Amino acid sequence: MKKNQKNNTPRRVNPLARVRFVFLFALLIAIGFLARLFYLQVIAGQPFQEAALAQRRRTIAIKPKRGTIFDSANRPMAVSVMVNTVYIFPEEIDEKDKKETIDLLSYILHLDKETVENALSSSRYDVPLKTKLTQKEIDQLQSSGLRAFRVVQEAERFYPNEDVMAQCLGFVNDAGYGAYGLEEQYDALLRGKGGQTILSRDLGGNIIPTESVERYASEEGQNLHLTMNLDAQRILSEELRRGLNDSKADAGTAILMNPNTGEILAMESYPSFNPNTPYAPATGTGEASWKAMSEEERLSRLYARWKNPAVSTLYEPGSVFKTLTAAIALETKSSLPESRYLCTGKIELAPGVWIRCWRHDDPHGSQTLEEALNHSCNPAFVQVVRDIGRENFYSYLQSLRMGRITGVDLPGEQASLFPDAMEKLESVQMQTMSYGHGISVTPLEMMAAVNTVINGGYYRTPHLFASASAQDGKVLSQFHESVTDPIFSQETVETMRRYMLSTTQASQAKVLRIKNIAIGSKSGTTLLLENGEYSDKTIASLYCFYPAEKPETALFVVIHCPKTQTFGGEAAGEVSAKIVERLLALKENGREDKKEGQAVPDICGKTVEEARGLLEKAGFSLSVYGAMNDFTLVERQIPSAGTISPFQSVVECRPDANARFRVPSLVGISSEKATQVLRQANIRFSFNDADHGMIITQDPEAGTIVDKDTALVLTADPTVKESSEQEEKSSSMVTDDDKMSNE
Repeated sequence: MKKNQKNNTPRRVNPLARVRFVFLFALLIAIGFLARLFYLQVIAGQPFQEAALAQRRRTIAIKPKRGTIFDSANRPMAVSVMVNTVYIFPEEIDEKDKKETIDLLSYILHLDKETVENALSSSRYDVPLKTKLTQKEIDQLQSSGLRAFRVVQEAERFYPNEDVMAQCLGFVNDAGYGAYGLEEQYDALLRGKGGQTILSRDLGGNIIPTESVERYASEEGQNLHLTMNLDAQRILSEELRRGLNDSKADAGTAILMNPNTGEILAMESYPSFNPNTPYAPATGTGEASWKAMSEEERLSRLYARWKNPAVSTLYEPGSVFKTLTAAIALETKSSLPESRYLCTGKIELAPGVWIRCWRHDDPHGSQTLEEALNHSCNPAFVQVVRDIGRENFYSYLQSLRMGRITGVDLPGEQASLFPDAMEKLESVQMQTMSYGHGISVTPLEMMAAVNTVINGGYYRTPHLFASASAQDGKVLSQFHESVTDPIFSQETVETMRRYMLSTTQASQAKVLRIKNIAIGSKSGTTLLLENGEYSDKTIASLYCFYPAEKPETALFVVIHCPKTQTFGGEAAGEVSAKIVERLLALKENGREDKKEGQAVPDICGKTVEEARGLLEKAGFSLSVYGAMNDFTLVERQIPSAGTISPFQSVVECRPDANARFRVPSLVGISSEKATQVLRQANIRFSFNDADHGMIITQDPEAGTIVDKDTALVLTADPTVKESSEQEEKSSSMVTDDDKMSNE
């Protein structure tokens, strides 16, 4: 019994041993944590530190300033002006704050909430939300309590001549890349190289000042200098539109070239668009109608406006093509001075296939090649091409780039529709081709080919590029024409010049009214091919050149579907005559209209603020270079002082190497307002002691000219309040800054 009681007695545990066990267990855990911490911090710490740093680091892209596009007289056709742009950082905005952020941003920036919401949903780190911010919008953003945004000065593309030459120039899209025209063709040259700012931000989106900020400056794009002349371009633009309106035509193209070099002096098509607002509804399309269209339909209409018909629209050239047939006949000696071609009013191309002469009821009868060209007789040219033969005809047209592109420095060029092998050139097609049917070309391709007939026999590649230069004006590259053998002999060329001069006289072309200069020409009237059949609509065209004995200038006008004057000699002839009249007056007088523009003021040595005032008074606007502020001194201006430029043109100003500035007057205003002025101007400064109160001294003194890195030292007196007079003065300084920001 006692034995059992002894066995059932509870076993006593030593409390000290329990404490020791718990302590030992805790010590082992602590040692494990310390060992792990030592491993992470010392042995394997570097990768984790780098990962943590990478998580905090943010890369902000800096757009480079795009190069300027100039005409042959160094007048700006496309420039980059500085504007304020706000970027937002979507990933740094908490989900719970998104609705309030959307509401505030849409209210301050006058944007649709949907636009802001889409921006906040972007996967990019920084998203541009709005450009051309006013100072009021900037102030409201900064005082709104919003975070995760930045306002920067960026270059935005501006086209001072609006829709003049728009389809040749193209535009710059929202991503900063060239779209269509020269902006696309020379995008790599114009765009330059972007820079970067790499910095650290904490979880609240604030910059961590203790960690380094890496800045990689952007490289500006090169300037592009064109062969085109702005005065001639305006003449083409105005007369083409006036002619289309008079003849109630659907569309038209006009091209002015130097036939001896291939230089395009002007190129215009209509309808067109304003590259400053490329996505705006077409003229005559109401906003409601535009919004009612599907996205696909809107894009289709925009693409049609953006493309350049001079290089992308194919058409049957009609009788202008007879100049090529005649030149080939002369060159191959298949047509001689004594050769005669009989017109009976019609001719059979193949059994049962007949074509009629336009004067079929009063046939031309027997005629020479020159007379056939004067009469524009289709049956005669069928006979001419039969004598040339398929092999010679095909070979010469191939050498004139038929079936290929001209190689012009514009995107989207279409190749002409021409058989890719001589065996595919059927007899009927060859015969209709002799008078410009059965082949489709672009206006530029037709012009380049006819230029060869009158320029000395050489095919010259059409081009707009003249040279490229650095921002300091140094020429980096120039256009060089490749040397080629002549296609036509000098004898053929001189004969064709004479034939086309006599065609002007025989046809009583509209250009005949221009006295004191001999003009060669050839018109064309083509029936428009629709759905595989010829309609009663026409395409009217006229090619002309002058002086006829030694051509310096060639003009080609193509009018689509004129309704009041349907023939080439009428619709295109009248437009051509008016263009040539004005071009000759321009050449004689130096400029066409003295009221068209005025001399650019001299702004060198002025501050940006002073320069802006001078230019605005004279009817110009100012574009600053880089980070120039209102107080920076202007070292150089483009265009130079005294240049005659159109009203509303943009004048670009540049600083010297040290970006010197004139110290503003800050004495007598509050430290808060002085701080605002200096920060907006990005001028370094510090306070002697107190950083609040009225500014009583400044070093350097107001009006002193100093380098960009100079820091101003201000002394403020907290016991002195700003007077109303000084308050008004400081307010006007801020107002000037507002004005600068708005522009």
